[in-house]
Amino acid sequence: MGAKPSKPKRILQDGDTDNNSDNDPFIQRGQTYIDKSQEQQHFLRAIWIENFLSPVRGTLSAGGAKVLDVCCGPGTWMFDNASDFKNARFIGIDIVNLLPNEKPLNVEFQTADVLQRLPFDDDYFDFVYLQFVTLWFTEQQLIENIIPECVRVLRPGGWIEISDADVHLYMQGQLGTMINSYGKFFERFIAQQLQKHNFNPFLGCHLEFFLQSTQKVQNIQKKELDFSIPSLNTYGSGMGDTAFRFYSEVGIKSALERGLLKEEDTENFFINSMREAVERQAYFKFYRIFAEKI
Repeated sequence: MGAKPSKPKRILQDGDTDNNSDNDPFIQRGQTYIDKSQEQQHFLRAIWIENFLSPVRGTLSAGGAKVLDVCCGPGTWMFDNASDFKNARFIGIDIVNLLPNEKPLNVEFQTADVLQRLPFDDDYFDFVYLQFVTLWFTEQQLIENIIPECVRVLRPGGWIEISDADVHLYMQGQLGTMINSYGKFFERFIAQQLQKHNFNPFLGCHLEFFLQSTQKVQNIQKKELDFSIPSLNTYGSGMGDTAFRFYSEVGIKSALERGLLKEEDTENFFINSMREAVERQAYFKFYRIFAEKI
């Protein structure tokens, strides 16, 4: 089965993480993380029109349904759904509680490490939801720990859904690198930084195979959306710029570590790379994969 996965690096509070890995570009901290998570949820609801695609609306409306939000962060996804489905019970898990003190009566939180056995019985939930797990966990962790555990606690006939995206910019009409020196430099060092942290920038498009590997789900469905940076910005709050800035920070950090870029030049480098990405109609891919437990 391979080596035991390392513990995930998650948010605790400003300036601290559970393993003090200050050099990890994927770490997000404190109030900034909470604000971005909330903005991210509003954005996803806007582009997908709804909070989930799994056919569970009838189940959630009927009453008594139990929903698990894995790595729930500040609980924005649960809060949105709790108001729509007041008869369902929403349980969020994460390694630290970031939920506000005031929350809907049908929302609760439990501390849990998703790389360990989840504190729930087999076949307990009617619906399990995960979001952007490829930004937090490696392929090995997803295949060996997280997805099997999520399927275990899901009841037969229940649904599991993963909302994710590739950490990669696609070019209009092709999959490749940008044309000029900024783009080539940029793409190369992003790839190196991702590899350093055992992250696969194309993991999102393979999530249905991870579900399939459990041999415990059926009716696997995958929906895909492509959004350019300008089109993402139309959803407000400069979402395209924000997505590109997160993406760029990964490559810029790698270039700084290797002495190939000076700190004072990073903003100009970002601006030039952004300009090229817009000119080339670069876009991000978003996915939703959902399946029914056998």
